Amino acid sequence: MTTLRRSVATILIAPIALPHEIAHACLAVVCGIRPEISLLPRTSSSQIVLGKFDADVSPLTPRWRIRLIAAGPVILFLPLALVIDPLVERGTAFITAVMLFGYWGSLSGGDIVVFMNPQAVCERGQFEAPRSAWEQAPFITTPITVLLITVILLWLLECKITLIAIIWVIVIGADGSSC
Repeated sequence: MTTLRRSVATILIAPIALPHEIAHACLAVVCGIRPEISLLPRTSSSQIVLGKFDADVSPLTPRWRIRLIAAGPVILFLPLALVIDPLVERGTAFITAVMLFGYWGSLSGGDIVVFMNPQAVCERGQFEAPRSAWEQAPFITTPITVLLITVILLWLLECKITLIAIIWVIVIGADGSSC
């Protein structure tokens, strides 16, 4: 890809991929980990990767922190959707905003792999886990997670329940141990 075409593609991709990657980065910073984000990274994979979050990970990093960062988009975009509820009138704009938050908050196959195998992240020292079927099937994982997050958002907006306890159980669970 020529430099000009790559620059134009990056500008077009940024509003789609960047909010998701920034969500990972925000929680990484909170956890004391220096994040790196790249748009349209060059990969050896046959799939198109719009954005990539990475960070150096110490072997002593607690597994719950790795899971927290992997689930970052869900953790940040669910509460943000609750904030927009009183600001946006119900209708097309509201549904569009909720679906955008659902997309940005959805977990990619790579996020799921990291969340399920934080030990591998500690062993590699980078914020990625070994390849798995989850990562190789973005055409399945992306629509399913976007739909799931959108449905959860719509339900939460109707019920007005708090997310802290739900997120705590999902991310940290009973396993608070280090790598």
